[in-house]
Amino acid sequence: MAKVVTKKPVRLTFTFLPDEDSVFRTSALIPKKDKALIAQIEEAIEEAKEYGKGAKWGGKIPRNLKISFQDGDDTDLDKYPENEGHFLLNCRSKKKVGLVDIDRQPILEASEVYSGCWAYLSVTSFAYDNESKGVSFFLNNIMKARDDESFGAGSSSPDEDFAEVEVEEDDLI
Repeated sequence: MAKVVTKKPVRLTFTFLPDEDSVFRTSALIPKKDKALIAQIEEAIEEAKEYGKGAKWGGKIPRNLKISFQDGDDTDLDKYPENEGHFLLNCRSKKKVGLVDIDRQPILEASEVYSGCWAYLSVTSFAYDNESKGVSFFLNNIMKARDDESFGAGSSSPDEDFAEVEVEEDDLI
């Protein structure tokens, strides 16, 4: 298992800190041109595979191994155009993740770290064997670098959404 710390900020997507199951998760958009970071991630994957081979998978690396690092160009680019030209690094943690700003001061509101913002990440690769076998990444810490346009829903307020709704007394019965 190897730790990877991004040396440049990456854009976060599918960020839930925590989600409905109390799991902290995000995906990072890794530019394909960042060869050094990609090599570091691939090395961490290989290290986790070797660990899994000896400790989890009976001495061999399974076929159809699931890897939490995928080519964004292979996703639905009509739905997720931001994935183009990137790899997606999926990471999660059941433990509370450290959230800090660029001055390394704690971020108290997790909503300040969202899908679309830029951040530095610390993750650790690991091998797993549950319903399936694979390599994924623990999310250790996030250092928010800067804001950007948010991905996905949630950009409107209730006042905006319901401004035209006429509530009829009969509808409330």
